[in-house]
Amino acid sequence: MKIKKKYKEAITLTLKCYNLLPAHINDLESRLKEMEQNDGMRGVDYSGDGIRTSNINKMTENTALRNIEDKMEIEKEIVIAKAKLDRLDAAINSLPAIEAEIIKYRYQEGLSWFEVEDKTLYSERSCNRKLIDGICKLAVIFYGDEALEKIAI
Repeated sequence: MKIKKKYKEAITLTLKCYNLLPAHINDLESRLKEMEQNDGMRGVDYSGDGIRTSNINKMTENTALRNIEDKMEIEKEIVIAKAKLDRLDAAINSLPAIEAEIIKYRYQEGLSWFEVEDKTLYSERSCNRKLIDGICKLAVIFYGDEALEKIAI
């Protein structure tokens, strides 16, 4: 199976950034928690319009609405990031066991080729070949036929 170079590079970059996705999700969740603890509302000022009603003045209302929008945006980002991570995990787990194992060792655990060799009992060359095969399969999983090189008949 021959895969276009740009798709192999895209998958490789995604795998190199694998450990950043959970960190990104944690950061978003922390930001959301901070927003919930400090909503930017110091108090409600009813004196703005001079009428004694339960209406909130415009500035307070705008702050509250902006905070709600910001929270919704962060919640949406969390859902998207978790979905990406789940898709990537599912794709890796759909590979043959040895390919998935080598990808996990190299990109998730950051092991050297020597350590991967030791854990898999394959030579570095075999591990590298299986890694490339796994990357090609991931490219097809994520990009479909678009990732395949056209073969002239």
